Amino acid sequence: MKTRNEILVEANVITMTNREADYGPPVESMANIATMWEAYLKAKHGFPNVLSAEDVAHMMSLLKIARTFSGGFKADTYIDAAAYAAIAGECNVDNSPPQGKRVASASEHEFGQSYNDMVECVRCGLEVIVGEPYPSECSGISDA
Repeated sequence: MKTRNEILVEANVITMTNREADYGPPVESMANIATMWEAYLKAKHGFPNVLSAEDVAHMMSLLKIARTFSGGFKADTYIDAAAYAAIAGECNVDNSPPQGKRVASASEHEFGQSYNDMVECVRCGLEVIVGEPYPSECSGISDA
């Protein structure tokens, strides 16, 4: 069994050397995947979603975590999950709120709101259209 230090060291090695040499900078790779996933989800489900590179890195980490639920222990799964978590952090190094578009949440769909419906931002009180860019005056949109 590997220690957490061994897992983190190995995650660092693969993201800074092997994988970057094979696939390019991880932030760029995650952004490319986000673009592909957006197109797929829109074509397949008509969902007007917007994904960021950080979203992709988080989801890839969740994929690795899900693999731990079945089968035997495999250190590589934990190493990859740690690597994706680090990449997610690199995608959002300034810890800024999400930029760009926002999609209606599941609860908004439950209550009849959909893409292009107006919602009120609970942080700033501005009315915004679901799926439109964040207003520059707002620090982010929370579900109302």
